[in-house]
Amino acid sequence: MLKKFKQHITKHQLLQEGDKPLLAISGGIDSVVMCDLFSRLGVEFGVAHCNFLLREKMSDEDEEFVADLAEKYGAAYHITRFDTKKIADERSISIQVAARDLRYEWFAEIMEREGYTCLATAHHANDAVETVLYHLTRGTGIRGLHGIPTRREPIIRPMLFTTKEEIQAYAKQQALPYREDASNAETKYARNKIRLEVVPILKEINPSLEATFQENIERFKDAEALYDFAIEHIKSQVFSIERVLPPAPSKGGNFSRSEKPLSSISPPLEGGRGLENALHYINIPALLSYPAPATVLYELLRDFGFRQAQTEQIFETLNGQPGAQYESATHEILRDRNVLIIRKKERSKIDFLLIEKEKNEVVFNNDLFNLKFVEKENFTLDTSSNIACLDADKLSFPLKLRYWQQGDTFQPLGMNGKHQLVSDFFTNKKLSQFEKENIPILTSNNEICWIAGHRLDERFKITNKTTQVLVIQLITNHHHATKNR
Repeated sequence: MLKKFKQHITKHQLLQEGDKPLLAISGGIDSVVMCDLFSRLGVEFGVAHCNFLLREKMSDEDEEFVADLAEKYGAAYHITRFDTKKIADERSISIQVAARDLRYEWFAEIMEREGYTCLATAHHANDAVETVLYHLTRGTGIRGLHGIPTRREPIIRPMLFTTKEEIQAYAKQQALPYREDASNAETKYARNKIRLEVVPILKEINPSLEATFQENIERFKDAEALYDFAIEHIKSQVFSIERVLPPAPSKGGNFSRSEKPLSSISPPLEGGRGLENALHYINIPALLSYPAPATVLYELLRDFGFRQAQTEQIFETLNGQPGAQYESATHEILRDRNVLIIRKKERSKIDFLLIEKEKNEVVFNNDLFNLKFVEKENFTLDTSSNIACLDADKLSFPLKLRYWQQGDTFQPLGMNGKHQLVSDFFTNKKLSQFEKENIPILTSNNEICWIAGHRLDERFKITNKTTQVLVIQLITNHHHATKNR
C-alpha cells in the first residue's frame, strides 16, 4: 500500500518539497492508517484532533488515543474541544453540520498559526462512492457526480486511491491499533444507511463497485469540464457587466469637460466581486437561443445567491411583462425589456438631503456633488451630462436632493417650457426601474431644477439676465446614463 500511496501523491502532486501537512486524525482506522503511511514517507507532519464531546467517556478516550499516536510518530499534536450541541443550537444547524464547520474553522486557525501548508483527510474510495450515491439520492447536477476531489486547496485527500477493505487489511498486517466509533453502525444517518444497506446490495451486482465508480467519477469529471467550458462560452455571449467608475477630480479645482461616467463591458466575475456598484445584464433573447437555457440561467445566477427553485421561477417569467423583481440574500433581479438586470442589494439609503448655500460639497448616498458659484462674466458653459449650470438668482436655498416620486413633473430644457411627467421622461430614455430609483433629483422650493446626469429644467437655465451661475458636478458610483439594449 505504501507504494500506491506514494504513486497517488506523486500523480496528483499532493505534496511538494518543503510541504508540512497537518493530518486530521479522529483515531478511527482510516486516519490511523493514513498517519502510519505519512510516517513512512519521512515528511514532517502534525496531528490535529477535535473532541466534539458527543460520546461522553469515549470521546475523551479518543482524545487520549490520538495524543499517544502523535507521540508514537514524533508528531506535533493539536487538540481542541467543542460543546457541539450547544453551538449547533446557537447557530440553528444540525450537529453534523456544526461539527464539520467547527473542525474546518479550527484546522484553518492551526494551519495559519503553525505554518502547515496543507490539510490531509483520510477519505477513501468507499467514501467517494457513498458521496456520489448520496448526491444522486438527494438530487444533483453534474457537479455532484465528481465525488470527493483529490485536492481542493488547502485540503488534500491522499487515501482516495484505496478501499476500506485494503485499509483494514493494511491495519491488520501492521498490527495498528485504532478506535471504533459506534455511531458508524447506526443507520439513522443517511450516509451510514447508504454504506451499510445500499452499497452491499450494489456490490452483489458488481463486486468491483469502488473501482467502477472511480472510473465513472473520472468520466464525470471530464463531462463537467466540457460542461463548464460550454457554460463559460455562453456566458460570454449573453452576460455582461456594466461598471461605472467615479471620474477623477480636475486639477486646480476646475471641472473638466471630459469627466463623464465611465462604462465598461467585461467578462463576468464570480459573485460580482470587486464590482459592488455594477449592474449585470443577461440578454434574454440570446439566452433563449441556446440549448438548455434554464440550466444556463441557473449557472449565471447561482453566484449571486439564487437557488434552483428561484431560478426556475425566473425562467418561467422570461416571456412575461417587464417589471418583475426577485431577490436573493445578496442581490436583486429586475426583469426589464429584453434583459435581466442584476445588482447587489444596497444598504439603507437616505431619502433626501438639504443643501445650504455655503456648502461646496455634499454626499447623497453613493453620489458626490461638487458645487461652486461663478460670476457670469467668468463663466464658460459646460454641457456635460454630469454638470448642471443653473441661474443662481432663481434658486431658493436650501436646495433639496431626493429621488423620483409619482406625479413629478418638470420643464425639460429645450422643450419651450412644456411640462412633462418625469416618469414619461424616464420611459422615453428606456431606463429600467433600478436606474430610475437611483437617479438624484435636485429641487428648489419644490420645483425640479435638474434630473441629475440627464436634463436641466428650462426654468433654471442661464439667460442674458443671469449675473451668477451655480455649477454643480455629479460624481457617481452608479450608472445613470442611458444604456442601449
